[in-house]
Parts: sequence; C-alpha cells; structure tokens
Amino acid sequence: MPKGKKKKTEVEESQTEKITPNKKKSKTNKMSNEVSTESEMEDRSPVQEDVDELMSKYMGENQMMWFRTIIRAQATDVMKDIIAQEVQFHMKDLIAKIQRDHEIAIKEVHNMINDLKSDNAKKQRRIERVEFLLQKKNDKINDLIAKVDNMEQKEYVNDIQIVGLEESKSEKDDIKKLLKLSKDKLGVKLKSTDIKCVHRLGKQKPNKHRDLVVSFNESSTREGFYQNRKKTSSNKDPKQNIYINDRITHYRQELFYSARKLCRAQKVFAAWTQRGNVLIRKSENGPVIEIHKHSDLMSIKDKNEMDEDLMLSSSRNSEEVISHLSDYDFSDDDY
Repeated sequence: MPKGKKKKTEVEESQTEKITPNKKKSKTNKMSNEVSTESEMEDRSPVQEDVDELMSKYMGENQMMWFRTIIRAQATDVMKDIIAQEVQFHMKDLIAKIQRDHEIAIKEVHNMINDLKSDNAKKQRRIERVEFLLQKKNDKINDLIAKVDNMEQKEYVNDIQIVGLEESKSEKDDIKKLLKLSKDKLGVKLKSTDIKCVHRLGKQKPNKHRDLVVSFNESSTREGFYQNRKKTSSNKDPKQNIYINDRITHYRQELFYSARKLCRAQKVFAAWTQRGNVLIRKSENGPVIEIHKHSDLMSIKDKNEMDEDLMLSSSRNSEEVISHLSDYDFSDDDY
C-alpha cells in the first residue's frame, strides 16, 4: 500500500479508539436508563402511563428525564415536609396526652393525700377521745386507790416497823427483845400489856432478819417509843444499827422508794415519812411537799424514769419493796 494511505488509516484508527470509550459510556448510560425506565414502567400506575404518553408527544427524551428528576426531588422535599408535619402533630398530641395523664395522676395523688389526712384526723380525734376517757378512768382508779390506801393506813396508825432486830423463834421472844431494846437503848419503860401484837414480814430466809411489825394499844405509847428512835441507829457499823420506822402501806412504800431514788440522784434534797405520810423537800430550805401519788413526782422525774417505776411498782411485791427500804430511816424530824 502507499505510504499516504497507510498513515491515514493509522490516524483514523487512533480517532476511532478515542471515540469508542465515549460510545461505550453512552451505551452503558442508555442501558441503565432503559433498566430504570423498565423498572419504573413496572411500578407505574395507569394514570402515570397516561401522563408519560402525553409527555412523550410534546417532549424529547432528555426533557422527560430532566422533568422526572425535578419532580422526584420536589416530591422528596414535599414528603420530608409532610413527614415533619405529621411527626410534629403526633408529638403535640402525645405531649398533650402525657400532660393530661400527668394532671389526672396528680389529682389522684392529691385526693389520696386528702383522704389520708382526713382519716388521720378522724383517728387522731378518736385517740384523743380514748386518751381522755382513759385519763378519766385512771383518775377514778387513783381516787379509789387513794381511798383504800387511806383506809389501810388508818389501821397502821399505832404500828411501827423495826428493821435489824434479831429474829427469835417465837413472838413471845420477839416481845422480850423489844422490851429490852426499849429499856436499854431508848430509855423508855415499856410493858408487855402496852403491846397489842407483833409479827414478822415476809418469808424467813437464812442469815437475814425479817422486819418486825409492832402494834401498840395506845397511840401515846407508840409516839413515846417512836420519838426516841434515833438512839438505835447511831452505831458506826450500819450492820449493828436498828431502824425504827413508820409502818406504811405497800402503795406508800412504792412512793417512798421512788422518792428515795430521786434523793440518790440528787434531784431532791430529802425524802422521809412522818405519821404514815411520804414527804420530800426539793432543796435544803424549800417547803415540805407531801406525796400522795406517783404523778406528784412527775414534774421532778424524767418520763422514762417514771414509766420504769410505775412498771416496777405493778410487778413488785411488798417483800421486795421492804427489802429495798430496809436500810433507810423512814422518818426524820431534822428535815
């Protein structure tokens, strides 16, 4: 072949090689468009097919593609707005519902609280009423106890209680020891006829002398014997002392026991008995106060101490109380 033609063919081949990639690209685009259009065709409704048919009459293929792209983009924005509006609407509805439920729950709680307050107020009134009635009954009981106690104490008006006197085998021997004590220690001439009776308190225990109760026939004889009681309790060794005290009822023994506890705690200056009455003095120069019931000590004692003493007094028998008081001189004119 001639050289000119050979060169020409080489140039044409190079140009065709340059053109072919573009053609391949356009072919692939066309194929993809065709695939997409085919898929779109499958998803189209009859109305969309009619619209496409009209558009194909008045628009070219490129214009249709461009128009469809714009419509899709606008449709996406519109859908976003619609979705946002729907979400906002439902959120408002949900928030309103939550607020309504919250208000209903709060009202129910307030109603429950008010009901509880009302119930508590009713119960409190009932409790106050019961407490009032109990206090009224307690006052009546205390009045009855005081009356019985006064009647019992009157029976002890001519009695004394001696602590620490050696115990004998019989009452006759106790009377002999009492007469000897009156003559040797007190300097009081006492006859057996002056004594109505004697007896020991409580159960007999080994190595321990029970208290001796002495009943005199005349109150004047009892007073003469009692006035010299200090002479028997002046020994340096307390074990050798003999204490001559008023004989008081079990209830007054409990009162005196409580008063002595206050004295040991230094909440009162002194506590003693005189002619069957329990007396205290809060300070050295203070007035003498007569104690009739446990509540008289309430202003002096702590409530816990008072409750403890009341509980003990209800369970303590007379022998236990006497054992607590056996080392005390019940009466003392020096106070």
